[in-house]
Amino acid sequence: MIIDLILDAKDGDYTARGFYNRTTQYESDFDSNWSVSRAFDSGTNNDVVKALCNYIDDNDYDAEIKTFIRSFKWV
Repeated sequence: MIIDLILDAKDGDYTARGFYNRTTQYESDFDSNWSVSRAFDSGTNNDVVKALCNYIDDNDYDAEIKTFIRSFKWV
């Protein structure tokens, strides 16, 4: 799940390409609206942050992780 990828990044295990590839796979598997992938494809770091924060909110994950998301350079 994308939350696992975010937590991996928080633990220092991150490459933009790997995150993107795994995210698109998850979004495909769950027939999502592809918001995170689209943010990577055509947006800025701020767009990715917004998409990831929306993902956290939409799935009722602990909002505390958004502090990390906002502080991380995703692209």
